[in-house]
Amino acid sequence: MDLEFIGLIVGMILSYVMPMVFGAYGVMHLEDCTQQPYIPIYMGVVGLLVLAAQLPYLSCCERRTEGRPMLQSLLRAAKVVLFIILICWFIAGSVWIYSIYPPNYDSSGKEAYCAKTLYLFAFWFHNVCYICIGLGLIAGLYFYLKGDCDVNICSCFKPRSYTPLE
Repeated sequence: MDLEFIGLIVGMILSYVMPMVFGAYGVMHLEDCTQQPYIPIYMGVVGLLVLAAQLPYLSCCERRTEGRPMLQSLLRAAKVVLFIILICWFIAGSVWIYSIYPPNYDSSGKEAYCAKTLYLFAFWFHNVCYICIGLGLIAGLYFYLKGDCDVNICSCFKPRSYTPLE
């Protein structure tokens, strides 16, 4: 099996399944974080936003807009709006998640608490996102300074033709 194919499958799982799991887990535990009640809501909304942000990039959407400049402009505007909303929501989630660090995990008392699994899932999801953003910025800076490629990172990779599986 081709290593690129395995990478494609892993990438698809991470980009489609993880937002659904993240969102579903947040919705299932809406009442489990009284210390910061916006964390489960954030998780549910970010799951939907990440999935919605991927829709305009599907090849069927892009193929249907070929030769239609008005639809291409509308699709481009939708991408920009979704990206801006996602960034703003990510910043809000960072404030909500990191503002109560370390949270109270004990639900037996009268104090506000946050379910341990819920909080740690949101916390480490954010940490991984920040690590990926940092690595992406470093890689982008490397390719820019290297000078072999133009600013578009996609032009660094050679297109390959794949044959359908039979």
